[in-house]
Parts: sequence; structure tokens; C-alpha cells
Amino acid sequence: MRTRPIGLKRQRVPVSAPRSLTFEVVASAGKSLEERPDGAKVVQFSTTFRGKEVPTTELVVIEPPDHIRYEWLQGPLPEVNEIISFIDNGEGTELVYEGDFSAGPGLINWVYGRLVVKPIFDRLVLKHLEQSKCMAEQRARRTRVHPGPTADDSSNHSLPRSQPTT
Repeated sequence: MRTRPIGLKRQRVPVSAPRSLTFEVVASAGKSLEERPDGAKVVQFSTTFRGKEVPTTELVVIEPPDHIRYEWLQGPLPEVNEIISFIDNGEGTELVYEGDFSAGPGLINWVYGRLVVKPIFDRLVLKHLEQSKCMAEQRARRTRVHPGPTADDSSNHSLPRSQPTT
């Protein structure tokens, strides 16, 4: 019996790098274990949580330049489905994350998943998106292959910049 999936927080992260480069950075994550004839890949990821490495094996479907879909094959949760979309906003890229998971059968697992697992999962996703943002922006400052706005482009005044607090 399949339990009702628990929706993860939809997260949006602006990136001061071209969509093609941002896509390339995210698509290169993990260790590829198998390339399938349909273009999908089986990829192993590892996330550090509370000082321990948590491995997952995922089916990754790359749909350039718009989406990357992830389906967990092995991991600490019985079912996880995620999609990262890459939106060219004219000033760079917006990463948009959406996903859901199951914490297992039964009401107790669902409540535990909703109250305990979901907030942790949402924080880990944001951390990964922010890491991808940093990597893409660093590469954008050095690249000649992916033309487009970068974080150091002084002519691009419409990108939001963080201001120091006093």
C-alpha cells in the first residue's frame, strides 16, 4: 500500500551564471555508476548529515537545458522523486527545486516524515542548491565557453546583491 507522498518545499535560488553552465554544474554531481540506453544514468550521491555520510543511489534523467529528474533507487527513504528546473531569467539562472518523498507505510511513518524528516530534507536541499550556485558562479567568472552575465559583471546592475548589515 502506497502512502500519500509528503511534498518538499519548493525552493528557488537565483544564480549569477548562464543557464547552460549552471545546468552543467548540477548535472555533473555525483558518481556515475551506469549509463542506460535511454539516456538515463544511475548515480551515487553522498550527503553528510550529523557527521555521517548518507549514500543514495538515484536514477537521473537529464533533459537539457530545462530539467534534471531524480528518483531514489536506494537510500534512507523508501521513495523520493525530485526535479530541478533551470530558468533563464535574462540576468542569469533561477534554480527551481520540487520534490516529494514517502517515509514508509502507515500513519506513524507519515507523521514522522512530515514533522521530522521534511524540515531536515528541506534544509539539505537548500544547502545543495547553494553549493551548486557557488560552483556555477565561480566557474562563470572564469569561463569563455558559457557567455553570459556573471556575479562580477559591473554592467549588470539589476541583479540583487547582498548588503552588509551594521
